[in-house]
Amino acid sequence: MLNCINNVLSNFLFYNKANVDQIRYVLNAGCSYSTQRGNFNLGEYAGEETNSAQKLSDFIRLYLFITMVVVVYLV
Repeated sequence: MLNCINNVLSNFLFYNKANVDQIRYVLNAGCSYSTQRGNFNLGEYAGEETNSAQKLSDFIRLYLFITMVVVVYLV
């Protein structure tokens, strides 16, 4: 599944701003037989490497707000 996402959308970001490679690393480490087994906390693995891109929902909220203002103004 992750390969499919990575092949189609090479810059895909999950809701938590992680990219496909970071998620793959966390899943591999969490499922391994090392001391990290069962630990799927991305923050502990990624450190400062998480993406700082804005969430899509922020853009949707802004769009909806502007749309509502325009509709109220026109009515």
